[in-house]
Amino acid sequence: MTRIAWFTPIDSSPRGIPCHRTALLAKLGERYTIDRFIDGLPGLENAPPRTFSAYDFVWKQIRHPYDLTIYDVADSCHYDFVWPYLVRYPGLVILHDERLHRSRSAMLLTRGLDDAYRAEFHYDHPEADPDMAELGVAGLLGETSELWPMRRVVIESSRLAVAPNAWVARTLKTEASHDRLTVVEPGAPKVASSPELRERTRSLHGIDSDAVVFAMFGQLTPDRRVDQVWSALALLRHEQPPLHLLICGEANEMQRDALRRLGITDLVTWPIGAKASDPSEVLAAADVCVALEWPSRRDATTSLIESLAAAKPAIVTDLADRVDIPALDPHDWQLRPLATADDELGDRTAEAACVSIDLLDESHSLCLAMSRLASDPPLREKLSRGARHLWENRFSFDRLAREFAEVIQHALETPLSDVRPPLLDHLRADGTTHAKALLSPFGIAPSGLPDLAPASAHEGLSEP
Repeated sequence: MTRIAWFTPIDSSPRGIPCHRTALLAKLGERYTIDRFIDGLPGLENAPPRTFSAYDFVWKQIRHPYDLTIYDVADSCHYDFVWPYLVRYPGLVILHDERLHRSRSAMLLTRGLDDAYRAEFHYDHPEADPDMAELGVAGLLGETSELWPMRRVVIESSRLAVAPNAWVARTLKTEASHDRLTVVEPGAPKVASSPELRERTRSLHGIDSDAVVFAMFGQLTPDRRVDQVWSALALLRHEQPPLHLLICGEANEMQRDALRRLGITDLVTWPIGAKASDPSEVLAAADVCVALEWPSRRDATTSLIESLAAAKPAIVTDLADRVDIPALDPHDWQLRPLATADDELGDRTAEAACVSIDLLDESHSLCLAMSRLASDPPLREKLSRGARHLWENRFSFDRLAREFAEVIQHALETPLSDVRPPLLDHLRADGTTHAKALLSPFGIAPSGLPDLAPASAHEGLSEP
Protein backbone atom coordinates (compact mmCIF):
# COMPACT_ATOMS: atom_id res chain seq x y z
CA MET A 1 0.00 0.00 0.00
CA THR A 2 1.19 3.54 -0.80
CA ARG A 3 2.91 5.13 2.22
CA ILE A 4 2.32 8.82 2.91
CA ALA A 5 3.83 11.19 5.47
CA TRP A 6 1.45 14.07 6.25
CA PHE A 7 2.75 17.13 8.12
CA THR A 8 -0.08 19.00 9.82
CA PRO A 9 -0.66 20.60 13.24
CA ILE A 10 -2.80 18.91 15.84
CA ASP A 11 -6.52 19.75 15.79
CA SER A 12 -6.37 21.57 19.11
CA SER A 13 -4.21 24.39 17.76
CA PRO A 14 -5.87 27.79 18.36
CA ARG A 15 -6.46 28.51 14.72
CA GLY A 16 -7.90 25.09 14.03
CA ILE A 17 -7.34 22.78 11.10
CA PRO A 18 -8.93 23.60 7.75
CA CYS A 19 -10.92 21.00 5.86
CA HIS A 20 -11.57 18.71 8.88
CA ARG A 21 -8.11 17.25 8.59
CA THR A 22 -8.50 14.36 11.08
CA ALA A 23 -11.64 13.08 9.38
CA LEU A 24 -9.98 13.46 5.97
CA LEU A 25 -6.93 11.52 7.12
CA ALA A 26 -9.17 8.73 8.39
CA LYS A 27 -11.06 8.60 5.08
CA LEU A 28 -7.93 8.56 2.95
CA GLY A 29 -6.43 6.00 5.35
CA GLU A 30 -8.78 3.48 3.77
CA ARG A 31 -6.70 3.73 0.58
CA TYR A 32 -3.23 4.67 1.84
CA THR A 33 -0.98 4.06 4.83
CA ILE A 34 -0.70 7.55 6.34
CA ASP A 35 1.67 8.62 9.10
CA ARG A 36 0.79 11.99 10.54
CA PHE A 37 3.62 14.22 11.79
CA ILE A 38 3.04 17.05 14.24
CA ASP A 39 5.32 19.62 15.85
CA GLY A 40 7.34 18.17 18.72
CA LEU A 41 5.91 16.00 21.48
CA PRO A 42 2.93 17.90 23.00
CA GLY A 43 -0.36 16.39 21.96
CA LEU A 44 0.95 12.91 21.18
CA GLU A 45 -0.55 11.38 24.32
CA ASN A 46 -4.09 12.06 23.03
CA ALA A 47 -3.32 11.85 19.33
CA PRO A 48 -4.95 9.41 16.90
CA PRO A 49 -3.05 6.26 15.86
CA ARG A 50 -0.09 6.65 13.50
CA THR A 51 0.64 10.16 14.77
CA PHE A 52 4.31 10.96 15.37
CA SER A 53 6.54 13.85 16.31
CA ALA A 54 8.21 15.57 13.36
CA TYR A 55 11.49 14.70 15.08
CA ASP A 56 10.86 11.09 14.05
CA PHE A 57 10.40 11.73 10.35
CA VAL A 58 14.06 11.66 9.24
CA TRP A 59 14.92 8.23 10.64
CA LYS A 60 11.63 6.82 9.41
CA GLN A 61 12.35 8.20 5.95
CA ILE A 62 15.86 6.70 5.99
CA ARG A 63 14.67 3.25 7.10
CA HIS A 64 11.62 3.02 4.83
CA PRO A 65 11.17 5.97 2.45
CA TYR A 66 7.67 7.29 2.01
CA ASP A 67 6.10 7.36 -1.43
CA LEU A 68 4.84 10.91 -0.86
CA THR A 69 5.04 13.68 1.71
CA ILE A 70 2.11 16.06 2.17
CA TYR A 71 2.38 19.44 3.87
CA ASP A 72 -0.36 21.69 5.21
CA VAL A 73 0.87 25.29 4.97
CA ALA A 74 -0.91 28.36 6.33
CA ASP A 75 -0.08 31.83 7.64
CA SER A 76 0.12 30.74 11.26
CA CYS A 77 2.94 29.91 13.67
CA HIS A 78 1.42 26.44 14.11
CA TYR A 79 2.72 25.55 10.65
CA ASP A 80 6.29 26.82 11.18
CA PHE A 81 7.69 23.34 11.77
CA VAL A 82 6.69 22.29 8.23
CA TRP A 83 9.02 24.64 6.34
CA PRO A 84 12.40 22.89 6.75
CA TYR A 85 10.93 19.61 5.54
CA LEU A 86 9.00 20.80 2.50
CA VAL A 87 12.18 22.19 0.93
CA ARG A 88 14.34 19.11 1.63
CA TYR A 89 11.61 16.56 0.85
CA PRO A 90 9.47 18.00 -1.97
CA GLY A 91 5.90 16.78 -1.86
CA LEU A 92 2.26 17.76 -2.15
CA VAL A 93 1.77 21.23 -0.60
CA ILE A 94 -1.73 22.24 0.50
CA LEU A 95 -1.74 26.02 0.68
CA HIS A 96 -4.57 27.18 2.94
CA ASP A 97 -3.72 30.89 2.86
CA GLU A 98 -3.00 33.17 -0.04
CA ARG A 99 -0.28 34.99 1.92
CA LEU A 100 2.39 33.66 4.28
CA HIS A 101 4.35 36.81 5.11
CA ARG A 102 3.19 37.32 8.70
CA SER A 103 4.12 33.92 10.05
CA ARG A 104 7.23 33.45 7.89
CA SER A 105 8.72 36.83 8.77
CA ALA A 106 7.99 36.28 12.47
CA MET A 107 9.61 32.85 12.28
CA LEU A 108 12.85 34.27 10.84
CA LEU A 109 13.12 37.69 12.44
CA THR A 110 12.31 36.65 16.02
CA ARG A 111 15.26 34.26 15.80
CA GLY A 112 17.60 36.96 14.57
CA LEU A 113 17.82 35.53 11.06
CA ASP A 114 17.68 38.92 9.36
CA ASP A 115 19.88 37.86 6.44
CA ALA A 116 17.74 34.78 5.85
CA TYR A 117 14.65 37.00 5.74
CA ARG A 118 16.31 39.34 3.25
CA ALA A 119 17.40 36.46 1.02
CA GLU A 120 13.97 34.85 1.09
CA PHE A 121 12.14 38.14 0.53
CA HIS A 122 14.26 38.92 -2.56
CA TYR A 123 13.82 35.38 -3.89
CA ASP A 124 10.06 35.55 -3.41
CA HIS A 125 9.78 39.07 -4.85
CA PRO A 126 12.70 39.74 -7.21
CA GLU A 127 10.88 42.74 -8.71
CA ALA A 128 10.54 44.50 -5.35
CA ASP A 129 12.65 47.46 -4.27
CA PRO A 130 15.51 46.06 -2.12
CA ASP A 131 14.62 48.53 0.62
CA MET A 132 11.30 46.76 1.16
CA ALA A 133 13.12 43.90 2.88
CA GLU A 134 14.84 46.42 5.17
CA LEU A 135 11.45 47.78 6.18
CA GLY A 136 10.43 44.22 7.01
CA VAL A 137 13.53 43.69 9.15
CA ALA A 138 12.77 46.95 10.96
CA GLY A 139 9.16 45.88 11.53
CA LEU A 140 7.80 48.81 9.54
CA LEU A 141 5.89 47.03 6.78
CA GLY A 142 2.74 46.74 8.89
CA GLU A 143 -0.37 45.88 6.92
CA THR A 144 1.47 46.55 3.65
CA SER A 145 3.13 43.16 4.18
CA GLU A 146 -0.04 41.81 2.53
CA LEU A 147 1.45 43.08 -0.75
CA TRP A 148 4.43 40.73 -0.35
CA PRO A 149 2.98 37.24 0.27
CA MET A 150 6.36 35.38 0.51
CA ARG A 151 5.09 32.10 -0.93
CA ARG A 152 7.37 31.44 -3.92
CA VAL A 153 9.67 29.19 -1.87
CA VAL A 154 6.68 26.97 -1.11
CA ILE A 155 5.48 26.92 -4.72
CA GLU A 156 8.88 26.11 -6.21
CA SER A 157 9.62 23.43 -3.61
CA SER A 158 6.39 21.54 -4.25
CA ARG A 159 5.92 18.39 -6.23
CA LEU A 160 2.34 19.61 -6.64
CA ALA A 161 0.74 22.68 -5.05
CA VAL A 162 -2.95 22.79 -4.10
CA ALA A 163 -4.76 26.13 -3.89
CA PRO A 164 -8.05 26.58 -1.98
CA ASN A 165 -9.84 28.22 -4.90
CA ALA A 166 -9.41 29.22 -8.53
CA TRP A 167 -8.60 32.86 -7.68
CA VAL A 168 -5.62 31.92 -5.52
CA ALA A 169 -4.48 29.39 -8.15
CA ARG A 170 -4.57 32.05 -10.85
CA THR A 171 -2.37 34.32 -8.73
CA LEU A 172 0.08 31.51 -7.95
CA LYS A 173 0.50 30.75 -11.64
CA THR A 174 1.87 34.24 -12.21
CA GLU A 175 4.72 33.50 -9.77
CA ALA A 176 5.46 29.83 -10.47
CA SER A 177 8.07 28.63 -12.95
CA HIS A 178 6.01 25.46 -13.49
CA ASP A 179 2.40 24.39 -13.99
CA ARG A 180 2.21 21.90 -11.11
CA LEU A 181 -0.76 23.71 -9.56
CA THR A 182 -4.31 22.55 -8.95
CA VAL A 183 -7.39 23.50 -6.94
CA VAL A 184 -9.27 21.67 -4.19
CA GLU A 185 -11.97 23.72 -2.52
CA PRO A 186 -12.58 23.16 1.21
CA GLY A 187 -15.36 20.91 2.43
CA ALA A 188 -17.12 19.82 5.61
CA PRO A 189 -19.27 16.90 6.74
CA LYS A 190 -22.99 17.48 6.93
CA VAL A 191 -23.94 19.06 10.26
CA ALA A 192 -26.93 17.24 11.69
CA SER A 193 -29.47 19.19 13.67
CA SER A 194 -32.95 18.78 15.11
CA PRO A 195 -35.60 20.95 16.77
CA GLU A 196 -34.86 19.19 20.06
CA LEU A 197 -31.14 20.02 19.91
CA ARG A 198 -31.95 23.58 18.88
CA GLU A 199 -34.26 24.15 21.85
CA ARG A 200 -31.96 22.34 24.29
CA THR A 201 -28.95 24.48 23.29
CA ARG A 202 -30.95 27.69 23.51
CA SER A 203 -32.32 26.75 26.89
CA LEU A 204 -28.83 25.88 28.12
CA HIS A 205 -27.63 29.40 27.32
CA GLY A 206 -30.78 31.21 28.43
CA ILE A 207 -31.76 32.32 24.92
CA ASP A 208 -35.44 32.95 24.24
CA SER A 209 -37.03 30.40 21.96
CA ASP A 210 -38.45 33.15 19.72
CA ALA A 211 -35.14 35.04 19.37
CA VAL A 212 -33.33 35.07 16.03
CA VAL A 213 -29.81 33.83 16.76
CA PHE A 214 -26.79 34.97 14.76
CA ALA A 215 -23.64 32.85 15.22
CA MET A 216 -19.93 33.62 14.87
CA PHE A 217 -17.01 31.17 14.96
CA GLY A 218 -13.28 31.35 15.55
CA GLN A 219 -10.94 33.95 16.96
CA LEU A 220 -12.63 37.33 17.31
CA THR A 221 -9.83 39.41 15.83
CA PRO A 222 -10.51 42.85 14.26
CA ASP A 223 -10.35 41.37 10.76
CA ARG A 224 -13.43 39.30 11.63
CA ARG A 225 -15.31 42.63 11.84
CA VAL A 226 -16.49 42.04 15.40
CA ASP A 227 -16.79 45.77 16.14
CA GLN A 228 -19.07 46.21 13.13
CA VAL A 229 -21.23 43.24 14.14
CA TRP A 230 -21.59 44.48 17.71
CA SER A 231 -22.42 48.01 16.55
CA ALA A 232 -25.12 46.64 14.25
CA LEU A 233 -26.51 44.53 17.09
CA ALA A 234 -26.66 47.62 19.32
CA LEU A 235 -28.58 49.53 16.65
CA LEU A 236 -31.01 46.66 16.18
CA ARG A 237 -31.45 45.66 19.81
CA HIS A 238 -35.11 46.76 19.87
CA GLU A 239 -36.03 44.88 16.69
CA GLN A 240 -38.83 42.34 16.77
CA PRO A 241 -38.33 39.44 16.98
CA PRO A 242 -35.38 39.98 19.37
CA LEU A 243 -31.85 39.31 18.13
CA HIS A 244 -29.13 37.33 19.91
CA LEU A 245 -25.48 36.65 19.10
CA LEU A 246 -23.96 33.25 19.99
CA ILE A 247 -20.19 33.07 19.66
CA CYS A 248 -18.14 29.88 19.37
CA GLY A 249 -14.78 31.12 20.63
CA GLU A 250 -13.01 32.66 23.60
CA ALA A 251 -13.68 36.19 24.87
CA ASN A 252 -11.15 38.52 26.44
CA GLU A 253 -11.86 41.25 28.97
CA MET A 254 -11.43 44.04 26.43
CA GLN A 255 -14.17 42.53 24.29
CA ARG A 256 -16.48 42.15 27.25
CA ASP A 257 -15.85 45.81 28.13
CA ALA A 258 -16.83 46.79 24.58
CA LEU A 259 -20.11 44.91 24.95
CA ARG A 260 -20.81 46.69 28.23
CA ARG A 261 -20.17 50.10 26.65
CA LEU A 262 -22.62 49.29 23.85
CA GLY A 263 -25.18 47.99 26.32
CA ILE A 264 -25.60 44.61 24.60
CA THR A 265 -24.06 42.23 27.15
CA ASP A 266 -27.43 40.52 27.52
CA LEU A 267 -27.63 39.93 23.76
CA VAL A 268 -24.30 38.10 23.41
CA THR A 269 -23.42 34.63 24.71
CA TRP A 270 -20.08 32.87 24.80
CA PRO A 271 -20.33 29.13 25.58
CA ILE A 272 -17.71 28.15 28.15
CA GLY A 273 -15.58 25.07 28.70
CA ALA A 274 -15.31 22.38 26.03
CA LYS A 275 -18.35 23.78 24.20
CA ALA A 276 -16.48 27.03 23.55
CA SER A 277 -14.66 25.45 20.60
CA ASP A 278 -17.38 23.07 19.40
CA PRO A 279 -19.44 24.63 16.60
CA SER A 280 -22.00 21.80 16.27
CA GLU A 281 -24.33 22.92 19.06
CA VAL A 282 -23.91 26.58 18.17
CA LEU A 283 -24.92 25.77 14.59
CA ALA A 284 -27.93 23.85 15.86
CA ALA A 285 -29.13 26.87 17.83
CA ALA A 286 -28.35 29.43 15.11
CA ASP A 287 -30.64 30.90 12.49
CA VAL A 288 -27.93 32.81 10.60
CA CYS A 289 -24.11 32.61 10.56
CA VAL A 290 -21.91 35.70 10.33
CA ALA A 291 -18.70 35.12 8.32
CA LEU A 292 -17.34 38.62 7.70
CA GLU A 293 -13.64 39.25 7.14
CA TRP A 294 -11.34 42.09 6.12
CA PRO A 295 -8.44 42.11 5.50
CA SER A 296 -8.98 38.57 4.29
CA ARG A 297 -6.84 35.77 5.68
CA ARG A 298 -9.48 33.20 4.72
CA ASP A 299 -10.31 32.50 8.38
CA ALA A 300 -13.96 33.27 7.68
CA THR A 301 -14.08 30.71 4.88
CA THR A 302 -14.23 27.94 7.46
CA SER A 303 -17.29 29.61 9.05
CA LEU A 304 -18.96 29.90 5.66
CA ILE A 305 -18.37 26.22 4.79
CA GLU A 306 -19.66 25.12 8.21
CA SER A 307 -22.80 27.20 7.74
CA LEU A 308 -23.40 25.63 4.32
CA ALA A 309 -22.92 22.15 5.81
CA ALA A 310 -25.56 23.00 8.42
CA ALA A 311 -27.88 24.52 5.79
CA LYS A 312 -27.77 27.89 7.54
CA PRO A 313 -27.91 31.27 5.79
CA ALA A 314 -24.72 33.30 6.11
CA ILE A 315 -23.67 36.94 5.94
CA VAL A 316 -20.33 37.22 4.13
CA THR A 317 -17.97 39.93 2.93
CA ASP A 318 -18.01 40.58 -0.80
CA LEU A 319 -14.53 39.36 -1.78
CA ALA A 320 -12.99 38.50 -5.15
CA ASP A 321 -12.69 34.80 -4.36
CA ARG A 322 -16.41 34.56 -3.57
CA VAL A 323 -17.89 36.02 -6.75
CA ASP A 324 -19.01 32.53 -7.78
CA ILE A 325 -20.92 32.02 -4.50
CA PRO A 326 -24.59 32.81 -5.17
CA ALA A 327 -25.51 35.62 -2.78
CA LEU A 328 -28.11 38.35 -2.34
CA ASP A 329 -27.36 42.06 -2.32
CA PRO A 330 -29.01 43.56 0.82
CA HIS A 331 -29.77 46.81 -1.00
CA ASP A 332 -32.27 45.31 -3.45
CA TRP A 333 -32.35 41.65 -2.33
CA GLN A 334 -31.56 40.48 -5.83
CA LEU A 335 -29.02 37.80 -6.75
CA ARG A 336 -25.61 39.38 -7.08
CA PRO A 337 -24.00 38.89 -10.54
CA LEU A 338 -21.94 35.71 -10.57
CA ALA A 339 -18.57 35.28 -12.26
CA THR A 340 -15.74 32.76 -12.44
CA ALA A 341 -12.01 33.15 -11.85
CA ASP A 342 -11.65 33.71 -15.60
CA ASP A 343 -14.17 36.57 -15.44
CA GLU A 344 -16.80 34.55 -17.27
CA LEU A 345 -20.44 34.84 -16.27
CA GLY A 346 -21.60 32.24 -13.78
CA ASP A 347 -24.94 30.46 -13.40
CA ARG A 348 -27.56 33.22 -13.41
CA THR A 349 -30.29 30.85 -12.14
CA ALA A 350 -28.40 29.68 -9.04
CA GLU A 351 -30.19 29.67 -5.71
CA ALA A 352 -28.72 32.20 -3.26
CA ALA A 353 -27.04 30.72 -0.18
CA CYS A 354 -25.98 33.87 1.67
CA VAL A 355 -26.07 37.68 1.81
CA SER A 356 -22.99 39.55 0.58
CA ILE A 357 -21.82 42.78 2.26
CA ASP A 358 -20.04 45.51 0.29
CA LEU A 359 -17.05 46.80 2.28
CA LEU A 360 -17.69 50.34 1.04
CA ASP A 361 -21.10 50.28 2.70
CA GLU A 362 -20.37 47.74 5.41
CA SER A 363 -22.16 49.15 8.46
CA HIS A 364 -25.31 50.14 6.59
CA SER A 365 -25.45 46.90 4.57
CA LEU A 366 -24.88 44.79 7.67
CA CYS A 367 -27.81 46.43 9.47
CA LEU A 368 -29.99 45.90 6.41
CA ALA A 369 -29.01 42.24 6.22
CA MET A 370 -29.45 41.45 9.91
CA SER A 371 -32.78 43.28 10.14
CA ARG A 372 -34.30 41.61 7.07
CA LEU A 373 -33.04 38.12 7.95
CA ALA A 374 -34.38 38.50 11.49
CA SER A 375 -37.86 39.52 10.36
CA ASP A 376 -38.29 37.31 7.29
CA PRO A 377 -38.46 33.55 8.08
CA PRO A 378 -39.40 32.62 4.46
CA LEU A 379 -36.21 34.33 3.24
CA ARG A 380 -34.13 32.43 5.79
CA GLU A 381 -35.75 29.20 4.62
CA LYS A 382 -35.01 30.03 0.99
CA LEU A 383 -31.36 30.75 1.78
CA SER A 384 -31.18 27.53 3.81
CA ARG A 385 -32.23 25.54 0.74
CA GLY A 386 -29.64 27.35 -1.33
CA ALA A 387 -26.96 26.64 1.29
CA ARG A 388 -27.80 22.94 1.31
CA HIS A 389 -27.71 22.79 -2.50
CA LEU A 390 -24.37 24.60 -2.68
CA TRP A 391 -22.84 22.35 -0.02
CA GLU A 392 -23.99 19.19 -1.79
CA ASN A 393 -22.59 20.33 -5.13
CA ARG A 394 -19.31 22.01 -4.15
CA PHE A 395 -18.38 21.77 -0.49
CA SER A 396 -19.33 18.31 0.76
CA PHE A 397 -16.84 16.17 2.64
CA ASP A 398 -17.21 13.27 0.18
CA ARG A 399 -16.27 15.57 -2.70
CA LEU A 400 -13.29 16.82 -0.70
CA ALA A 401 -12.02 13.28 -0.02
CA ARG A 402 -12.52 12.24 -3.64
CA GLU A 403 -10.60 15.22 -5.02
CA PHE A 404 -7.79 14.77 -2.51
CA ALA A 405 -7.38 11.17 -3.61
CA GLU A 406 -7.08 12.43 -7.20
CA VAL A 407 -4.42 15.05 -6.38
CA ILE A 408 -2.45 12.50 -4.33
CA GLN A 409 -2.35 10.25 -7.39
CA HIS A 410 -1.33 13.23 -9.51
CA ALA A 411 1.52 14.04 -7.09
CA LEU A 412 2.69 10.41 -7.04
CA GLU A 413 2.93 10.50 -10.83
CA THR A 414 4.99 13.72 -10.82
CA PRO A 415 8.74 12.94 -11.00
CA LEU A 416 10.86 14.42 -8.24
CA SER A 417 13.35 15.40 -10.94
CA ASP A 418 10.84 18.06 -12.06
CA VAL A 419 11.20 19.92 -8.74
CA ARG A 420 13.81 22.68 -8.43
CA PRO A 421 13.81 23.93 -4.81
CA PRO A 422 15.40 27.36 -4.23
CA LEU A 423 19.14 27.26 -3.55
CA LEU A 424 19.13 29.59 -0.56
CA ASP A 425 21.82 28.83 2.02
CA HIS A 426 19.53 28.91 5.04
CA LEU A 427 17.13 26.49 3.35
CA ARG A 428 19.87 24.05 2.32
CA ALA A 429 21.39 23.76 5.81
CA ASP A 430 20.80 20.31 7.30
CA GLY A 431 21.43 21.09 10.98
CA THR A 432 24.76 19.26 11.18
CA THR A 433 27.17 22.12 10.38
CA HIS A 434 27.83 23.01 14.01
CA ALA A 435 28.40 19.36 14.98
CA LYS A 436 30.85 18.94 12.11
CA ALA A 437 32.73 22.05 13.22
CA LEU A 438 33.05 20.65 16.77
CA LEU A 439 34.36 17.29 15.52
CA SER A 440 36.76 18.62 12.94
CA PRO A 441 39.59 19.54 15.42
CA PHE A 442 39.62 15.91 16.54
CA GLY A 443 40.40 14.68 13.06
CA ILE A 444 36.90 13.51 12.23
CA ALA A 445 36.14 14.47 8.66
CA PRO A 446 32.99 16.49 8.14
CA SER A 447 31.83 13.87 5.69
CA GLY A 448 31.66 11.43 8.60
CA LEU A 449 28.22 12.73 9.49
CA PRO A 450 25.21 11.85 7.35
CA ASP A 451 23.50 14.46 5.22
CA LEU A 452 20.22 14.69 7.07
CA ALA A 453 17.22 16.93 6.70
CA PRO A 454 16.36 19.18 9.66
CA ALA A 455 14.41 17.54 12.44
CA SER A 456 12.64 20.64 13.69
CA ALA A 457 11.69 24.15 12.73
CA HIS A 458 14.84 25.41 14.44
CA GLU A 459 17.35 23.33 12.51
CA GLY A 460 17.83 24.26 8.90
CA LEU A 461 17.20 27.88 9.84
CA SER A 462 20.10 28.62 12.16
CA GLU A 463 22.95 26.85 13.83
CA PRO A 464 22.87 26.13 17.59
